[in-house]
Amino acid sequence: MGNGVCSDPCVCPAVSGDTRLVQDLLAVVTSFSARLYGARGGRKILQGFRELIMDAEETQKGQI
Repeated sequence: MGNGVCSDPCVCPAVSGDTRLVQDLLAVVTSFSARLYGARGGRKILQGFRELIMDAEETQKGQI
């Protein structure tokens, strides 16, 4: 990890199992939170496209 703590047991065997477990848990939580944040952002983008399409359709109907 980029936090200055050695997480590879082959390179730094002094890291305890508990420390590695906590590091792995933090990595999983970080990964899932990033995916959730991305999913929320994707919904916002999708909603924006829907509004844009609806506005374009309304404008097109007004011109006909």
